[in-house]
Amino acid sequence: MQLVALAAGGVMTITGSTFNYYLDKIFGMIIESGWWLYVALTATLAVDRLLIFHCPNSSRISTLLLGLSWLLWIIVAVILSLPSYGITYNSDGRYYFWEYNNEEGSVIMAKVDLYYDLVVFSFTFVIYIVVFVYVIKLKLSTQNRLGSVHAEVRILIVAIVSFCNEVFYELCGYFSDLLRLVYMDILLNFAWLVECGLFAVLTLLINKGLRAEVKKMLTKKKTKLFVMKN
Repeated sequence: MQLVALAAGGVMTITGSTFNYYLDKIFGMIIESGWWLYVALTATLAVDRLLIFHCPNSSRISTLLLGLSWLLWIIVAVILSLPSYGITYNSDGRYYFWEYNNEEGSVIMAKVDLYYDLVVFSFTFVIYIVVFVYVIKLKLSTQNRLGSVHAEVRILIVAIVSFCNEVFYELCGYFSDLLRLVYMDILLNFAWLVECGLFAVLTLLINKGLRAEVKKMLTKKKTKLFVMKN
């Protein structure tokens, strides 16, 4: 969802225009509501991992959190569609980054967004630390847990890398507002692009079973396409 708007932003950068008010507002709503959803889903995934070890049969909690994440997305999308709220790609004639516009409601949303990101990202990171410690305790108390420990170490590494990138993103956004320099907007946009797929790519790299499933899925599609052509 975010990459669609980021791709549209690339076209706007090349042309030096947002084309029209409504197009700018629609893509801005898509990317920012998608960001709020992404942040909520990362926390949901972390809690789900904790529940797998602590309460294996409590899938309803994960389902509830998943539903609340999508409800949050709907709420944010509606709010950003209102006249006094919005995200724009036009920053005083510069077209490098999606950010809140200067409307009164947007200024409030920007402040809430900063605290929301930092709190949820920190919460997610702490959850992964708790999961890792829990698995270590299991290893010390039982046998044949080495595979689980290795798997959780790899997941913890992914969480650490993602968390560092997310903090870097927030710091770039903070200094971008202070310095108002073009290269900061470009750096922040790059960090946002990386963040869109970082967790998924790293998870794919460390998970052999997942790579096999993806490879199998792609192979089936290629085979099916070949059969259809012939």
